[in-house]
Amino acid sequence: MGGRHRATAAPGATEPAAPNLSVRTRRARRLRRGCVAVVVAGSALLGLSWAFANPPGAAPDEGAIYTKAMGTAFGQWRAIPLAPSHQSLSGVALFNHISFGYFLLPARYVPDPRWGCTRLRPRVAATCVDAPLSHGVGAGDVGVPSYVAFYPPAVVALLGLGARLAPNADDALYAGRLVSLLLCAGLLGVAFAVTRGRWVLVGLLAALSPMTLFLAATFNPSGVEISAGIAFAAVTVALASRTPSRLVWWAFLASGALLAVSRPVGFVWVVMDIALLAGLIGPRAFAHLFGDRPGILSRVALGGVALAAVSTVAWESAIGHSPHSSWSQAWHEIGKSAHQLQAIVNQFVGNFGWVDSPMPHVAMLLALSAYGALIVVALALAGWRGRLSLLAFAAVTIVVAFVLDAAAQLPFGFGVQARYVMPVAVALPILAGWFVDRRLAGGRHGRHRRAPRQPGVARDTPWSSLLAVVCMAGFGMLDFVGWLWNSHVSAVGARGTWSFIDHARWVPPGGWLPWVVLSVAGTLLLVAGMVTASLGPPTQA
Repeated sequence: MGGRHRATAAPGATEPAAPNLSVRTRRARRLRRGCVAVVVAGSALLGLSWAFANPPGAAPDEGAIYTKAMGTAFGQWRAIPLAPSHQSLSGVALFNHISFGYFLLPARYVPDPRWGCTRLRPRVAATCVDAPLSHGVGAGDVGVPSYVAFYPPAVVALLGLGARLAPNADDALYAGRLVSLLLCAGLLGVAFAVTRGRWVLVGLLAALSPMTLFLAATFNPSGVEISAGIAFAAVTVALASRTPSRLVWWAFLASGALLAVSRPVGFVWVVMDIALLAGLIGPRAFAHLFGDRPGILSRVALGGVALAAVSTVAWESAIGHSPHSSWSQAWHEIGKSAHQLQAIVNQFVGNFGWVDSPMPHVAMLLALSAYGALIVVALALAGWRGRLSLLAFAAVTIVVAFVLDAAAQLPFGFGVQARYVMPVAVALPILAGWFVDRRLAGGRHGRHRRAPRQPGVARDTPWSSLLAVVCMAGFGMLDFVGWLWNSHVSAVGARGTWSFIDHARWVPPGGWLPWVVLSVAGTLLLVAGMVTASLGPPTQA
């Protein structure tokens, strides 16, 4: 969406502000800013309902991440490691010995042992966390173990600092969830603000799957990492589409830096997205974008992201203690990891709890059909360079998932989860939507020019606009169905009645009604903001 670029503008140069904007342009920009606010508010409300409707610890690794975050918030940047072992260890025992460490927490912040008591028990309501708190009292510090003790500290420190404001462990868990949610909603706002083209918006909403929202509202850096991946992917296609503005470069810096420091392999996702950009626009335009008179802001953005990536690598090299297997062992396991591809794809849509509560089969089938249709249409409409870029990126993502599984999971008795590769996989629907927009706008799919024709709706058709709105509504409804299913499992168990509001065995703080209302309102606002922006007049980022 948007007009043509001036012939003299170069990718990487910052456009000067026009002194006399037309009334129509000013109105379009005000509308766009309003849509951004509505989308952020909608995602925040929907995430808020996730944060409180999910029982404490009913998400992967929440207790371990909480302990690491609280220890970091109290100044313990490095965990107390376990004593060296004199026996030969393997499997889970080896993983625990390498990854475990201790943090000294005030007694009131010691995690409740009942957190996660529904783990691998989706048929059981979360009544096991209903009893009054019976621990966490007294004075002094308590040594608490964590099996993620040596994770990079940046994001978990933010969660811990927010949690430290709460008076006890239970409240601190919810406070950390809210901090994660605020970061994720802000990153979604960044992604939306730099996105132009209605089918890119469809891809953006597709990337915001129920699993993404579930993780965004948990005490876990995975939600922030995935949201940063969505924002960085949106920035990638923005850089491939038009002359970058200041907003795009600041978005590049913020999302790229958070993506790089969230988890040990964050720098890999940054490199993959930047390589994708080079593939989309070609080496000459890529060199021009970052190296040939790029402007000070582009250099600051690229340098900041590079520094964040280096800090993660340095942490892992000096302190990380992550479990690694030998090349021969990883190669031996690579065949097994291929059998988990379907499970990873399903988890991308929604498999909640400790990856033990998949969404109903009908919803999963419809969702996967919609994702597949979007990618197939993009392949049909894209040119040779576009097809090659999309297929190559998908193939590399799958290979990386297999390698992670074979090298860092299977040898220790675990399997890779979708959340480990979602920070880069979320780029696929966004990229697919970008190719559809380019075709509808009559854009070239071959060699990238220095002043490319910007994707938009110049040659769009009414049926295409209507189909995009239907897709946005469908993906928004999928998010609500995901919340409804997870809440149903928590309240009455997977096989309980669907009228769980009146027959709930587990009730979240405040009861079920306010969170149902918030989830409905958040879904409506999210979809309304996206649809309004897609149908509104074109604007520049």
